[in-house]
Amino acid sequence: MPSLVPNWRAGQDKDANAYLIEIALRHLFANASRLIRSLSALLRRAANPGDREGSRWAGMRMHRISTQMMTELSASSKLIAEWDFLCMLRDEGRRSAQEFLDLHERDVGVHSTFDLDALLEGI
Repeated sequence: MPSLVPNWRAGQDKDANAYLIEIALRHLFANASRLIRSLSALLRRAANPGDREGSRWAGMRMHRISTQMMTELSASSKLIAEWDFLCMLRDEGRRSAQEFLDLHERDVGVHSTFDLDALLEGI
């Protein structure tokens, strides 16, 4: 796999490096989707209710707490360590968790609220 951040030298065409980075990212995402599909297939095979270990997997309840705001943050936001930003993340996490509980409190411990197959559709 090509380096995600190619070596750049003075006088080198920056557009060429941007193109190489774009190719590397596409390759990375293509491999990630294959990995997710493989993990999904493995989990489905492991979740054999007739098998002792498999029955534990088959009975697993999955939930997902998400927020649109978090999906809109750039990758570089991981480097932000300012107190106000961290407080905003905390508050958004609390708000999202409360929203999840408002919708699914009775489902937790009873059944899944997250459809893995729907997430993997189209990957």
